[in-house]
Amino acid sequence: MKILLVLATLLLVVIIVDVADAQEWRPCGAGSSYNPHRLIPQGWKGADFRSACAKHDKHYREQSVTRAQADSEFLQDMLSQSKYSKRPEQAKRVARFMYRAVRRFGRY
Repeated sequence: MKILLVLATLLLVVIIVDVADAQEWRPCGAGSSYNPHRLIPQGWKGADFRSACAKHDKHYREQSVTRAQADSEFLQDMLSQSKYSKRPEQAKRVARFMYRAVRRFGRY
C-alpha cells in the first residue's frame, strides 16, 4: 500500500510539473547522465524550492558538510519556503517527499 501511495504521488508530480522553457533555472534533479529535471518539482504552487536545491547541490559538490547535514538543511529550506505556497500543507508534503528521495538515493 505504501509503495502504491509513493508511485501515485510520483505520477501526480509528473503530471502537474510545469513544462517550462529549457532555459529556465531548474536546479532540482539528479546530476547524472539521466537527468530528469523536468520530472522533479522546482516548488509547489508558489513555494520556490530552487534555491534550496542549488544550496543542496553545492553542499554535495563541495562536501562542505556531512551528507546528513546537507539533506537536513535541504528539508528545512524547503519547509521554510512552503509558507509561500497557495497550498502550504501540500508543499510541505512535497518537500518531505523530496527529502526522503535524497536520503535514499543521494550520493556524495
